[in-house]
Amino acid sequence: MGEAKRRKRAAGPSVQNFRVPRGKLAITIKVGDEGASTVMIDADMVADIVRTIDQTAGRPPYDEVVHGLAATFVKCKQDGTDLRSVGLGAIWTAFYHPELGAAMREAVSRELRDQGKAHIIWRLSKGGFVFALADKFADVDAVLAEAPKDIPSTIGRTRSEGDPKPN
Repeated sequence: MGEAKRRKRAAGPSVQNFRVPRGKLAITIKVGDEGASTVMIDADMVADIVRTIDQTAGRPPYDEVVHGLAATFVKCKQDGTDLRSVGLGAIWTAFYHPELGAAMREAVSRELRDQGKAHIIWRLSKGGFVFALADKFADVDAVLAEAPKDIPSTIGRTRSEGDPKPN
């Protein structure tokens, strides 16, 4: 069996079919050509976890954190080790992006309050870095392909057909 087929079988359920259960914050991470994985935490723990990470002294510059998390994600996927710490770090990068973090924190807070759950997509590739709040997996590679190369991040919102349009 080829390596790609082995990985696909080992990966379990497809991230495209994943739906976040109520009471959870999920982050689906994809780096390069490595398969995507989703990490979930209890929604009522989000504020405490982010506050703890934020108070950590000696944090490197934002871009180094993003690329360090990406490298750790790939290594964990290849080694089959736990991805929870990578997921927590990725949530922090979405919440504390230098220009867009406040908007993401507000959007996730609103989603948790209104829907009881939230899902962040986090993607780093040669095309760039994208994070988005979505109700299900969103393939953001098209966003990266169309985005100007000097924009490091973008926030978007996707909804399933038939869902009410945001105001």
